[in-house]
This record gives sequence, C-alpha cells and structure tokens, in this order.
Amino acid sequence: MTSKDYLSQEEIDALLRQSESINSSEPAEKTVDDFLTELEQDALGRLVTLHLVARQQHYPRY
Repeated sequence: MTSKDYLSQEEIDALLRQSESINSSEPAEKTVDDFLTELEQDALGRLVTLHLVARQQHYPRY
C-alpha cells in the first residue's frame, strides 16, 4: 500500500470536526405554532370541548 491509500492526520482531524458539528446540531423541536394559527388552535380547542360535552350527554356515566 502506498501513502495515497491512507488518510493523513489532517484529513482525519477534518473528518472528525465535521462529524462533531453534524452531531451537535440537533433539530429544533416543532410546536403547535409551527402548524396551526392561533385561530385554528382556538377552533380545535372548541371542537374538543363540544365533543366532550356531547359525549357526556350521550353517555352520562363517563
């Protein structure tokens, strides 16, 4: 094998730095605000409330 078949120490260090930077950049968590507007969130909350009220009237034991 020739020296061209091996990575130099500088190349190894560069690959390690690149790997560390990829691993350290975690994706940001998404929140409901990323998907729904405030109006849509309010409407969804009201629908859930209506569903629970209707369920309580239909199945009073729950």
